[in-house]
Amino acid sequence: TVLAFLSVYCKVIPDMWYANSFSVANLLCGTGAIWQAHAGHPVRAFVLVFIGQVFDLFDGRLARKFGSTPHGALFDDVADGTSFGLAITYLVWRQLGDEFGLTGLLVALVYLACVIYRLIRFLKPTIRLPPGIFQGLPSPAGAMLAGAAALALADWPELGLGVVLLSSYLMISN
Repeated sequence: TVLAFLSVYCKVIPDMWYANSFSVANLLCGTGAIWQAHAGHPVRAFVLVFIGQVFDLFDGRLARKFGSTPHGALFDDVADGTSFGLAITYLVWRQLGDEFGLTGLLVALVYLACVIYRLIRFLKPTIRLPPGIFQGLPSPAGAMLAGAAALALADWPELGLGVVLLSSYLMISN
């Protein structure tokens, strides 16, 4: 069934939309992760972010191979911001920050700000680096670190929030 769908899909959809299709899938994973975190299923939320990371891995490759729409890179950043920013921010706040009130919320919002800054800096780098070398920790890796901390360190929220702050710093570091 999957192969039949892909066969029809590849014949109907123009090549330049392949990358955006994967970005849409990433965006849907991010919104689904927010919904699952809100419903009280943090592990499902984290799994959806992980699946979104797989789509994010391939959307860039598809864009390089088949091209993309004029605003494809911006659309990819919106999808990444949803999956690796908003979804993980909400997961961190629900798992670690809820009992700390304003402090937990501020840590989650600092993480979100760092993801947004990282994504903007990826579109418009502040330092020229050789191809394949990133300025700061990529946002999918930061999301995995912060999300894993939110799940694994829920019994030690102070430590978990510290790991989230470390992840935030690594994303904006040089």
